[in-house]
Amino acid sequence: MAALLDAALVYLEFARKSFQRELQYKTANYSGFVVNIFFFIVRAYVFMALYENRDVVAGYNVVDAITFAGLTQAMIMTVGIFGRGGSEIAESVRSGQVATDLMKPIDYQFFVLFKQLGRSLYFFFFRGLPIFAVMVIFFQWNPPHSWQALLLFFPSLALAAVITFSFSFMVGVCAFWIMEVSGIKQIVSGMGIFLSGFLIPISFFPAGFGTFCEWLPFVGQSYVPVAIYLGKYAGWHMADMLIRQIVWAIILTMLSRAFMTLAVRKLVIQGG
Repeated sequence: MAALLDAALVYLEFARKSFQRELQYKTANYSGFVVNIFFFIVRAYVFMALYENRDVVAGYNVVDAITFAGLTQAMIMTVGIFGRGGSEIAESVRSGQVATDLMKPIDYQFFVLFKQLGRSLYFFFFRGLPIFAVMVIFFQWNPPHSWQALLLFFPSLALAAVITFSFSFMVGVCAFWIMEVSGIKQIVSGMGIFLSGFLIPISFFPAGFGTFCEWLPFVGQSYVPVAIYLGKYAGWHMADMLIRQIVWAIILTMLSRAFMTLAVRKLVIQGG
């Protein structure tokens, strides 16, 4: 038990250092914040134009849609949907740093995961909440559908970060086989942005395709937390989507570990 606690403290320390590292790049965060705000405003006005002659579209009114745009834009860096972690892993492979990391008496996958979680926590406070505040001050918006929705939003958001991390981790590990992973990263990120319901709600998709998307892991990257917050998933449906998020997080974590095992085996066979 003591050994398990010590190990947990070690990984939490990695998360803390990652959080502190992001604090050193305030200018980059400010510029990123401006970009995120710009795209939120653009998306909000697109939705406002869409609703100019109609009240409800696929269960969303205009305030729902604006809130959806604000929440997804606020979550974008917290979840890490653009896969920054994968690029860092690929760079560590190219530089040879990964060999040093693998020699450390730690689990490499957990090491990278907790670094990402520390980064996610930073962006939640210093990117997500400010964007949310801009939405609250300057736009009509909806508060959480219920206290239950608010409480479950946060674990769902954490699961979204874990799912996205797993995709990013597997993309980065591909660098053990192909040195340049930018093409794979763009494909995976593109699928995540579209199929996760980040750009538009899943309910806007054709009925059959939307139902299909709800069974894919991508929807857990963005849409599930927002739909819970807005009350679009409620009761048993909300529990069902949370369970799917948990199952996909476990499956993708195990698949990521399998990728890592194959990559390390390749490195050892080659004498790296």
